[in-house]
Amino acid sequence: MPSNSTISLPRLKPAGLFPKNTFIVELKEILMLGLPIAIAQIGGMLSGIISTSFLGDLGALPVAAIGAASPVFWIVALIGIGALSMTSPLVAAAQERGDKGEVKRLLYASTILTVLLAIVQVVILFFIGKNFHLLGYTPEVAAAALPFLWLMIPVLLPLLLFSNFIFFTDGLSKTRIGMVFSLVALALNVLLCWLFIFGKFGFPKLGLSGVALSMLLTEILQVIAMWWYLRRDPFFQSFFAFQISRAEVLTKLREYASLALPVGLQALIEYPAYTLGAIWIGNLGKYPLAGHQIAITLASSTFVILMAIGAAASIRVGQAMGTRNGLQIQRSGVVGMALAVGFVMIPLLLFNVMPEPIVRLFIDDENVLPIATSLLMIAGFFQISDAVQSVGISLLRGLEDTFMPSVISFVCYWLIGVPLGYWFTFHLGWGTIGVWYSFLIGLSTQAVCFSVRFWQLSSKMRLNE
Repeated sequence: MPSNSTISLPRLKPAGLFPKNTFIVELKEILMLGLPIAIAQIGGMLSGIISTSFLGDLGALPVAAIGAASPVFWIVALIGIGALSMTSPLVAAAQERGDKGEVKRLLYASTILTVLLAIVQVVILFFIGKNFHLLGYTPEVAAAALPFLWLMIPVLLPLLLFSNFIFFTDGLSKTRIGMVFSLVALALNVLLCWLFIFGKFGFPKLGLSGVALSMLLTEILQVIAMWWYLRRDPFFQSFFAFQISRAEVLTKLREYASLALPVGLQALIEYPAYTLGAIWIGNLGKYPLAGHQIAITLASSTFVILMAIGAAASIRVGQAMGTRNGLQIQRSGVVGMALAVGFVMIPLLLFNVMPEPIVRLFIDDENVLPIATSLLMIAGFFQISDAVQSVGISLLRGLEDTFMPSVISFVCYWLIGVPLGYWFTFHLGWGTIGVWYSFLIGLSTQAVCFSVRFWQLSSKMRLNE
């Protein structure tokens, strides 16, 4: 057996990794976990798409304004959501070991960290809001976007709490719970958006602000309902009944934070790069920004499915980590990656064959249409890289590898993607398309690095079995 100090990866024959019908068996396991997560993600995605579609009826300015404010809000929110995503694989590993006390400690520790993260993020958003003029948006867009950003700040705490509860139930393989809650929330949020944006049935006509108010009310109701469910359901009562001490929770909080915060750091590294790109596009005017918002919304509609596949694969990897089964870790990783790449063949085809009809579902403004159409075609081509990157980072989290992915992300986005984006956009004069090409290059580099690292780590684990 090779020494642990050398990098020597075993040559694994396909029959060794997937004897008989194990590929199909693992595919079914991931689909059973991932399909409800995917439906839940689609529910959240549809909520954003429908609200953007509603705003499209009001003209280009509200769409541009939400395109300016939303990236700022979500870059901050996703730091917390990304960190809390570590709950799922850790809970999965604890359950696989039969350690109910550890499951309860993880729930309490992650909830405490949720509140702490929300406090920090509210301060960050308040600071950004006070200095929103420095982001370089046109006065017209900034004046419309800032009130929306202020209204979104209270959404943070309930959004993070609910996200953590869903990560917890997902880690216990109860992914259908999140699906049901998401579909109910979709119906409620769409109804509230329709009432508040257009002022139906005597409700105030709030326009863009109605989107924020609808989301706030929906998230608060979700948190209350989810906590009530967790405390009443017999399956979860078995975990709450287990006695743990305050000292145990605080110790677990430190351990959990040491793994979760680097994941949040990874989001802090990655999403500001996209936000910077949106700011550069915003400097080009409201029409490029509106086109970018429509294209990124559609591109994100596939990303949420990839997140679901990655989440399911990370749960499977987490379960295998609980029993230190290196072969099962690789099996779950390969199947999850194959499923993701196979899925994105659909949007890759649609975005390049019929981009204009898809864009027209959102807006008919002839100043926005050609921009959004060209960007959507580029978005189609980076679907494969997006698939590999999304699942790859999830697999590494399942392996409890959280620091090095942040380093990889920094190199790919800030030392490669961002400099190229500035050069393409302003020096070569490619405009909005230049920003998107830099997204493609950074994302592709990141995808390759994550895949290589997962295979190296999982292969070393197999050698040490």
